[in-house]
Amino acid sequence: MNLRRVLSQAALIIGTLVFAIGLQAYAQTYTAPTTGPTGGNAQAPLDTGGSYKLQGRRTCYEHEF
Repeated sequence: MNLRRVLSQAALIIGTLVFAIGLQAYAQTYTAPTTGPTGGNAQAPLDTGGSYKLQGRRTCYEHEF
């Protein structure tokens, strides 16, 4: 084998190992939610309520082309 091919393969292996180790470190910092989806972790959407709300500007599909 020539030197260029060996160095290319070594760089690929080292890069893969660095990526895998970084992914492991990121995955270890993950913390699961404390409650279920409707248990209080998220705020209510902005459009909740009983009254009709008008949009202040026209949407792009309403424009005349």
